[in-house]
Amino acid sequence: MQKIEFEIDSEQELIKAVIDKLPSFSRYDVEKLINNKDIKVNNIRVKQNIIVKPKDKLTVFYVSKESKTWYDLVYEDTN
Repeated sequence: MQKIEFEIDSEQELIKAVIDKLPSFSRYDVEKLINNKDIKVNNIRVKQNIIVKPKDKLTVFYVSKESKTWYDLVYEDTN
């Protein structure tokens, strides 16, 4: 799991603030992070899309898309 911390420059929705900082993430990805409580605003975990203000400190915990495996190995043999 990776962690990124950054400070907000202008008042905006939490989802938009995270997408601006992590452009490779889709709105769906950010909503999933919020639902899993993987985002902190001023060291408090949030579980809804709130309005963040300038000088708010965001911490986002996520698994990088490159390290994610999309399947589980169930069976393997020599063939």
